[in-house]
Amino acid sequence: MSKREEINRLWGKAKVEYACLGRKYYASMAGRGSEKKVPIVAAVELDDTGQSRHEKLAIMAFFFFAAIADRAHNSLAMECETISDELFCF
Repeated sequence: MSKREEINRLWGKAKVEYACLGRKYYASMAGRGSEKKVPIVAAVELDDTGQSRHEKLAIMAFFFFAAIADRAHNSLAMECETISDELFCF
């Protein structure tokens, strides 16, 4: 399955977003820094009309540049144009 994922990279235009799933626990930090939340990166390949064609989801340990770059290398074709909210690690 992992080999198939490496072969099926996203092409053309892709929108890249992040999310932190989980809930805020009492006395814990909110947002990306919370130890109780799971960081996720999603990349969605878009067609000419802006509709999604294919998706890639990844659970990340942290939102660090090296981890995001490694995931992008495995998920996106070199020619892929990415659109993001310009989070520091994108």
